[in-house]
Amino acid sequence: MIDDYDILLDKYGDSEKSVGWNKPKHNIRFNAIIQPWVRIFGRSNASILDFGCGLGHLFKYMRREDIMWNYRGVDINRRLIERARDRFLDNADSFQVVSNIDDLKGTVDLVAIVGVFNRRFEDSDAFCSDVIQKALTIATTGVAISALAPWALKKNISNYYMPLSLIEKLVDRSIVKSIDIDGSSLHGEIQIHFYKNL
Repeated sequence: MIDDYDILLDKYGDSEKSVGWNKPKHNIRFNAIIQPWVRIFGRSNASILDFGCGLGHLFKYMRREDIMWNYRGVDINRRLIERARDRFLDNADSFQVVSNIDDLKGTVDLVAIVGVFNRRFEDSDAFCSDVIQKALTIATTGVAISALAPWALKKNISNYYMPLSLIEKLVDRSIVKSIDIDGSSLHGEIQIHFYKNL
């Protein structure tokens, strides 16, 4: 997987295509993920962990929208992180390489997971479940996910489409107070918001 993204990075540079987004929908996606939380936190005084941050496109979106949260982006791909640090020199320390979500320590207000679950793995259900459960322990207020929807009309065999039954299974009512599922922002995609302690 890392090699695949390195090839895309060599071909496309800082473009969103380097992280597999071939259509210019990323800003719509970011808006659907972030704006519900802006209504809760405002534009400052919050912290966010961007899990699978790639080249820092979510960070770029937040700066353009004047959302000045304390941002931390992590990814398993060292080259993507190095490129993100070069792109955002004034915030280079905000980008870190991790081998998996278990490497993460501390807490943040919000964990954002954008596109990480789109790629099919040997056991995608277990991978998603593990990542979301860890994210729910790291996040003090919530977790926001953007993924491919199980009802997408066109499906690629190499992609993973998160089933709603998995989302339902992850809702531990002692932790998650509310959940919103939005499939209207982008056709074939789903945004899931787990709310804690609101």
